[in-house]
Amino acid sequence: MGDDDLRGTAQLASGSFDLCARTGTGRARCWGDNTYGQLGVGTTGPTGISAAVRNMAGTAELLRVTSVAAGLRFSCASLTNGQARCWGTNALNQLGNGGGGGQSLPVVVSLA
Repeated sequence: MGDDDLRGTAQLASGSFDLCARTGTGRARCWGDNTYGQLGVGTTGPTGISAAVRNMAGTAELLRVTSVAAGLRFSCASLTNGQARCWGTNALNQLGNGGGGGQSLPVVVSLA
């Protein structure tokens, strides 16, 4: 199975106009609308095929994903180390990083 293969998908999460999957190898892949960066690939543009969610620096895939969730124009993943990462619109502080604009790459969800 290639890294970009969705066979063995462990979980699917549906947003408004996008979907994300957690693969059996602990990666996250998303596809669909990406107007707000909700695919987590570092850009804003739709894709009809699954694309790997990138790490916070955008240099590699986000690894050690245990679950994915998708909301209205944003998505999140929990990791094996107990941390959470979110990306997409932040108009209502959905990303949990203390405010600011939207993000097309994952950001750390901060603790209060």
